[in-house]
Amino acid sequence: MTLSLPFALLCLSRLAFGALPEVGGGSDPAVRIEVPTAPVHEGEAIGFVVVEGVDGAIAVDACSPIEVEQESGGKWLSRAVTECERGMPASAIDGKLTIAVRAPGIGTYRAVLAWGTGCAPGYPLATATCQRLGTAVSAPVTVTAPPAK
Repeated sequence: MTLSLPFALLCLSRLAFGALPEVGGGSDPAVRIEVPTAPVHEGEAIGFVVVEGVDGAIAVDACSPIEVEQESGGKWLSRAVTECERGMPASAIDGKLTIAVRAPGIGTYRAVLAWGTGCAPGYPLATATCQRLGTAVSAPVTVTAPPAK
């Protein structure tokens, strides 16, 4: 099993800087993840919107740009479901990008995004020797049971 890049960077950032913030915004306000304001029901897609506010594009993991985490007992646990091919070059986001993720079940979730700027092109984010690296964390999204029919 191969770990996705956001998860690997997340683990490294937690080792270096401690736990990530428990509310939206992440460690760098230059990149943020917006969450839906409408209720999300089990089985529906959660539309996470990545908004970059830096000069130029940001580089993100090509296979799985965001890592979805679920709150459990006051902690955030990874719900990684995508296995990625090693060595995929990073993708660029310039402006906004909506990433739809099927709600894994009833519960509270958030998205985590590892990103970089000034990265060497053609390399995975983890080895792209970026000038700046950051992590964005969304506000929590609560997924509920579908309304009774």
